[in-house]
Amino acid sequence: MVIFNLHFSSGDPIWFAMWQPTSHRAVVGACSGLVLLAIFEKLVSCMRSVLEVEWKRWCWPPPSPASNEKPNAASSISSGASRTFTRTIPPFIISHDIPRGVLFMGHALLRYMLMLAVMTYSASYIISILIGLSIGEVAYGRLAYESVVEF
Repeated sequence: MVIFNLHFSSGDPIWFAMWQPTSHRAVVGACSGLVLLAIFEKLVSCMRSVLEVEWKRWCWPPPSPASNEKPNAASSISSGASRTFTRTIPPFIISHDIPRGVLFMGHALLRYMLMLAVMTYSASYIISILIGLSIGEVAYGRLAYESVVEF
């Protein structure tokens, strides 16, 4: 039976009816697993950020120094209809987009699993997930933010 208020009692199923820790040792084990799952979720989040930056670098080469110069109005009028078009979205590259989609699916699955554990209203599960996310942020967060700022 699910209790719809915050509680510390045991017996709440995590994801399946079979996964229902009833003893205090089983709850500690479930909480340890949730901490590890939350740390892994932050690792996957970091991997996604780093890979997105690398894929953008691969698709968008840095502009050449000559392209930074702005043409004056007289030269653009005299040149006639020569227009340059810039790409607004990255190209579809199967070796980037399929792994990106699979990685997104796995990350979404991890987030939904953590959300379902929180929805049991078990305070021990919620605290475990928060501790795991905090540890994961301390361990991996700087890598994700550094790669985004660097680009």
